[in-house]
Amino acid sequence: MPKVFKDEEEVAEFASDVLQKALKLDKYRRQFRNGRVVLDVKLSDVGISKSGIDSVTYIFACKGKTCGLITMYPNGPKVVVYR
Repeated sequence: MPKVFKDEEEVAEFASDVLQKALKLDKYRRQFRNGRVVLDVKLSDVGISKSGIDSVTYIFACKGKTCGLITMYPNGPKVVVYR
């Protein structure tokens, strides 16, 4: 994570806010179907701004009407990827 968050709680709150706002938009909501769902949510689409982060990717596994979040990660010029 970029060092724009104070702690894990702030990261979780940010991720939750982005996802809640994204799911209010048909563009993101209609992508949910059976199987694996990858949502790449642009922060500009949901009216959120965070220094160094342009988007957040959420990966879900869905079966029927139930979806579980597998992982999420930010994307942007200040995000460092560890390999």
